[in-house]
Amino acid sequence: MNQRRIIFLCLFGAYHLSVILFILYVESLKANDKLVDLYDLSEKTALFKWGAIMGFGLFLVEAGWTWLDTRRARKGHESLRLENNTLKATVYDLQQAEKKRAAEATVQPKS
Repeated sequence: MNQRRIIFLCLFGAYHLSVILFILYVESLKANDKLVDLYDLSEKTALFKWGAIMGFGLFLVEAGWTWLDTRRARKGHESLRLENNTLKATVYDLQQAEKKRAAEATVQPKS
């Protein structure tokens, strides 16, 4: 995994951890019937909404990077497969030429 991906995943994980902590805080307030604090939190729902949009954007970036990496790996795999087939064909041709020479050497009578 490259450094760019590690940094991105750390940011993505920190974002999700902050969302979980926020949700736990809201649930703890709901359990204590602190409606005044819940009304104060309603002012911050816009912040939470933008945070959720940011999280979705980060998810799309990660999906794009994964797609690009997969495509790049597939192209690399295809080029390696073609090189392997070329080398196999070369070895086969050399083996056939050697068999042909061996067969010609055994067929010729010694004078």
